[in-house]
Amino acid sequence: MIIKQPYHVILKETDLIYFAELMLRWPHLSWVKICYELFREKLHPFVITENFLSVKDSCPSCVVIKLPAANFDFEFLCGHFHSLAFKKSNVSSIEKKKPYYPGIPAQKQIKHDWEMCSIKNINTIAPQMAYVICKYGHKRYWNEFDEVVVRYEALSQEVDPCIVRNNRDRSTWTVKNESLWPDSSPFKRQKTPKRKNKDISCAVDLVAKLRENGITDKKQLATMVDNYFPGLLTDAEMGMLLPANPGVIISMAGHRKQGQRLRGIIK
Repeated sequence: MIIKQPYHVILKETDLIYFAELMLRWPHLSWVKICYELFREKLHPFVITENFLSVKDSCPSCVVIKLPAANFDFEFLCGHFHSLAFKKSNVSSIEKKKPYYPGIPAQKQIKHDWEMCSIKNINTIAPQMAYVICKYGHKRYWNEFDEVVVRYEALSQEVDPCIVRNNRDRSTWTVKNESLWPDSSPFKRQKTPKRKNKDISCAVDLVAKLRENGITDKKQLATMVDNYFPGLLTDAEMGMLLPANPGVIISMAGHRKQGQRLRGIIK
């Protein structure tokens, strides 16, 4: 039974982007970007308290509460990433002003693996993200946002005892999939299929979900597929997934060239 209080808001699940999804959507230095937008109070987080199926239109819906970043707690964040989300319209409005947020820089500009959030390392980046948000994602202690300090916070081994009360060894921090992804996410227990019995349906589902979220540029989609599922698709498979002219029959060599164009290997 849904008990709606004055501070509750009911939203369709299709209108939300979950926290982990946003980390992968803004993959390069995601903790800096998300923390900065929370600090500026331009990004508004919601906590999902209940999921239900709307009787009116059979649409998956959520009961949510708006929760300012200043009220976040480290243990709560690490245990409830799967219950934290943002409105798609909120994220889209930020991206209109900062279209580079979803972008991925050239490989030579990425000096450390932790600079890029991917499906491979999101479980270890998530608790670092939680710590940074609890420390810098609000104006309780700071009047200005220092990007340099926040950027290199991921390298620090120091832990503020006011933020983390128990395990203070940052090298051991991780968030399990059950706490990271909502039940509706294809990534909750999804692993990159082995090449021997390859199933690329996870990449197909991802592209469909990204398009629902308003990302339609094929090069950007290809980059995000590679970020979510590194090494999964060959050039030809990428070309078939994101063809230049859908519906037109072309050779395997043509698909391969399309994949290479999307990946910037050829022009």
